[in-house]
Amino acid sequence: MALVCLAIGIWGGFALWFHFPGNVAARVAAVLVWCVPTIWAIRAGFGPKRRWHSLAVFGALFVLMLVWWATIVPQQDRQWAEDVAQPLRAHIQGDRLVIDNVRNFHWRTTDDYDVRWEPRQYDLSQVQSADLLLSYWMGPAIAHTLVSFGFADGRQLVFSLEIRKEKGEQFSALGGFFRQFEG
Repeated sequence: MALVCLAIGIWGGFALWFHFPGNVAARVAAVLVWCVPTIWAIRAGFGPKRRWHSLAVFGALFVLMLVWWATIVPQQDRQWAEDVAQPLRAHIQGDRLVIDNVRNFHWRTTDDYDVRWEPRQYDLSQVQSADLLLSYWMGPAIAHTLVSFGFADGRQLVFSLEIRKEKGEQFSALGGFFRQFEG
């Protein structure tokens, strides 16, 4: 039981760290306040005489944390980084797929590129191939998933889900697990 409380406590601490409103001091304070019932519950989980009321209080606080967590939804009204500034929009008209805001940048380096957002149309009856690709980065355990469709006219359309960073925001693998980025 103590290990379960420890895992919940760690998860809750990271959730507060990445989402509690305010500056760093406010986030540190929120995490420290969360540590009090966590430690209380861990201590209650040890020994033959478990203090069930302590665990019940911690369980109730965890449920409140989950309710708060469920209210965290992606926002679309932020100042996005230039390479993710435009949302993809698509609709189907019969056999035709019409897509607006296809990113087709000319990349020289990660910081040097020409911005190009294009409208495109594809005939869905002309799909000839579909491929699932994995692009590994940060070692062999983390990969970016891409789906590519090949058409009879030789064109490819590649989809991937990625985070939308705000201007000046840096990627964090840990933050990604805690909904730090919009998708």
